[in-house]
Amino acid sequence: MKKQTINTSEDYQLNSSVASNVMGVNELFYPGIKKQIPYYLPKGSVWNNAVLNSKPLPKYSSEIKAAWSVLEKLISYGMRVHVENSSTENENTNNEIAWCVTVTDKSINSTVCSESLPEAICRVALEALDKRSKA
Repeated sequence: MKKQTINTSEDYQLNSSVASNVMGVNELFYPGIKKQIPYYLPKGSVWNNAVLNSKPLPKYSSEIKAAWSVLEKLISYGMRVHVENSSTENENTNNEIAWCVTVTDKSINSTVCSESLPEAICRVALEALDKRSKA
């Protein structure tokens, strides 16, 4: 399988978008000198101790454990999720697109395919929730 094509800046943006729009993280902040890695406060923490209580934003788009929590969130919203690996199919001889994730609900049907399963999960979650809000 090829390496992910997503770069670090896009990765942070995708993770931040998933955190805000899917996982319910209300506020992100960027401590430190470079201010590139987003942090969040877990529920129940207070801003007075933000530096002590903050945690780095999970890498939803690159780590399967974090991405799986996104799938679990979609399921908790009553959505159905189907994950398929297409790398074994005959038409995918170059292994270009290996993972497809489909999310369905009463009024929506979203499918996203990617080389990376975590990235596909994140993108389909954002697309499905966007479609759901417009339905």
